[in-house]
Amino acid sequence: MCALLLIIGTSITAQTPAATQTSPAVVTPPPAMQVEGLPPIPKKLAERVNRYISSRAARLQSWHPARREMLISTRFADTAQIHLVEMPGGTRRQLTFFSNRVDSAWFEPREGKYFVFTMDEAGGEAFHLHRFDLDTGEITQLTSGDDSVYSIFWLQRGERLVYSSTTHDAQHSDFYLLDPLNPKQARHLVRVSGLGWDVLDVSKDDKQVLINQYISAEESALHLLELPGGTLTQITHAPRGEKIAYWSAKFSTDGKQVYLTSDQGSEYSRIVTLDLTTKRIEGLQPQQAHKGAVDALTVSKDGHWLAYITNEEGVGKLHVHDLRMRREARVPELPVGVISNLEWRDDSELGFNLETTRYPMDVYSFSVEKGKIERWTFSETGGVATDKLPDAQLIRWQSFDRTISGFLYRPPARFTGKRPVLIDIHGGPQLQARPYYSGRYNYYSNELGMAVIYPNVRGSWGFGKTFLTLDDGARRVNCLKDLRALLDWIGTQPDLDSSKVVLRGDSYGGFLALALAVTDSSRLRGVIAVSPITSIASLIRGADAGVQPYLRIEYGDERDLEQLRAMEAISPIANVNRISVPLLLGAGKNDIRVPPSEAEKMARAAQSRQLPVWYFYAADEGHIFNRKPNRDYLFYATALFIQQFVTG
Repeated sequence: MCALLLIIGTSITAQTPAATQTSPAVVTPPPAMQVEGLPPIPKKLAERVNRYISSRAARLQSWHPARREMLISTRFADTAQIHLVEMPGGTRRQLTFFSNRVDSAWFEPREGKYFVFTMDEAGGEAFHLHRFDLDTGEITQLTSGDDSVYSIFWLQRGERLVYSSTTHDAQHSDFYLLDPLNPKQARHLVRVSGLGWDVLDVSKDDKQVLINQYISAEESALHLLELPGGTLTQITHAPRGEKIAYWSAKFSTDGKQVYLTSDQGSEYSRIVTLDLTTKRIEGLQPQQAHKGAVDALTVSKDGHWLAYITNEEGVGKLHVHDLRMRREARVPELPVGVISNLEWRDDSELGFNLETTRYPMDVYSFSVEKGKIERWTFSETGGVATDKLPDAQLIRWQSFDRTISGFLYRPPARFTGKRPVLIDIHGGPQLQARPYYSGRYNYYSNELGMAVIYPNVRGSWGFGKTFLTLDDGARRVNCLKDLRALLDWIGTQPDLDSSKVVLRGDSYGGFLALALAVTDSSRLRGVIAVSPITSIASLIRGADAGVQPYLRIEYGDERDLEQLRAMEAISPIANVNRISVPLLLGAGKNDIRVPPSEAEKMARAAQSRQLPVWYFYAADEGHIFNRKPNRDYLFYATALFIQQFVTG
C-alpha cells in the first residue's frame, strides 16, 4: 500500500547522560544516537543478543533482460545495498556501497548494461533516481531537487522510462519521460493534484501508461496517460455510493483490456478484466474461488500466464493462471509464510520473495514449464537454529462486537509456568500482522521465555473492506477495546502471565500502545514506542496541506469540534497524567511522516511526572531506523528495558 503520510519533521536537541560514556563493560551509543534516561547497557547483554540481530534478508529487485541473473537487495554492512546474483544459490556480488539504504533498482530492459535505482538521504524519503553502469561501475544521479521519485516503469523499447514524483510541498504529483543516458532531456508530461499517483504498466506499443490514483485505503482510481502527448483520462468510475480500491493492474498483450484487482461489489479484492473500449468489467474467476483477497498480480511477457497472490488470514498463497486455457496451473506447495514482488523473467519463469516464521525473506523462482521452484538466495540467520523456532499460531478473541485475530509465538517448552507477554502492534493503520520471520524478536522467546503476540485490530488490511474502515474517525476508540479484549483473553490462558505484559509499536502502533497505557496502565509493565503519534490532532495540524486530506479521511477532521473531542479523549499526550508505566521512546530527526517532536513531547511530559523514561533520538534516521548500528543499539536497550521492568 501507498506510504502517504509525508509530514515535515522538526529537529530537537537531546543530551547524552554520563551513564553512557565509554566503559570497558558498557556498549557505547552510535555517534548519531543521543540517549536519555537509560542505564548503561552491559556488553554481556549485547553478546547474548548479537546472534539474533545478525540475520539478513534478501529482496528481488529486477531480472536481467538477456541472462538468467537478477538484482537483489540485502545488507552486508550497515544498510541494504544492491547485489547481483548470477544463478540460484550463487554468490551475492555487491554493486552499490552507500551509507544510505538503496530502496529499489531496475535493469534497463534491452541489454542490461545498466540499471537505475532510487535512494534517499538519511531516511528523509526524498528519493532520487541514479544510473549504475555495469561496465565501469560509474554512478550518475538523474534527478535532484526537493521532489521525490514515487514510482517508475520502463517503456517496452527500453530506452526511456516514465516516472512519477511528488512535489516538496506534497500538493502535486508530476509525470516525466526520461532517457537515463540523457537525463537533461527529461520531458514533463503532466501535473496532477495530490499524492499517491503510481505508474503500474506501459502498453506493448508504448502509447499508453496505466496509472493508479490512491485516494484512501478503501478507494482509488485507474487512469490512462497517453504518450507522447501526456493526456490523462480516468478509466474507472465507482457506482454511486460505493468506494472501490484497485491495487494491481496490467495491460493484456494486445492492449485491449486490463487485468486488475478490484473489490467492487465484494468485501475482498478479486481479479477482473476491464475492456478499454467499452469500460465493461468482468470477473476472471468466481468471486469465492479463493479465501481472502488477491494482493497482487502480474502477466507474463507473452500474455500466457497470470501470476497472483492471495492473502488468506495473513498467509500468502501463490497461484498461476493459464490465460489461454482459462485454468489454474499446478504450483508446488510452499511453506506457510508471506509472498511478494512477483516478476516474470521471460514467458515462463517467475521470480518472487518468500518469508516464513523460520526463515527471513529470500528470493525464489518458479518455472511453469518444469513445475519447479528454485531458491536463489540463502540469507544468514546469525547462527540461530531456525528449525527450532516456534510456528506462528493463529489466535482469535472476542471484542465487544466481533472476533479479532492475531498471531502468537510461544516460547520453547523448556520455559515452564506462566510466561510474560510482549504485544507488538503494527502501524499503518492499514498494515497487517502476518507470519513473518521474527528475526531479533526470537531473542524474547528463545532467551527470555516470552510469548509474543501480533494483533490485527480493526482497521487492519486483509479482512475485507468493512473491517478496514471500522477504525475511521471517532470509531478509533474501538481499536483500544480490541486490545483490552486481548488483555482479557491473555488472562484466560493457563500458560500466559497477564501480570507481565508489555506493549510495543512503531508509528501508529506506538500511538495505540501509548493510548492503551492511558486506560490500562494497571494491567501493563511498560510501553515501547518508536516514531509514535502522540496526538492525532497535532499530527494533522502540523502536516503539509497536501497531506492533510488523506489524514482526515482516516482519522477524522480536527476542525470539527466533536471529532476533535474524540481525538483528544484517546490522545496519549493529552492524558499523560493517567499513564503510570515506564516508557521507552525513540525518534529519527529526518522523519517526514511523524514529526520527532511527538516523541520528545511525550518524553518530557512523562518525565515531569517522574515516570521512568528511556529516550532515543537518531540524527541520521527517518521514520524507520534503517542503519544497523542504530537498530542494534535500540534493540539492546529494548531487551534491557524488558528485563528490568517485565521479566526481571
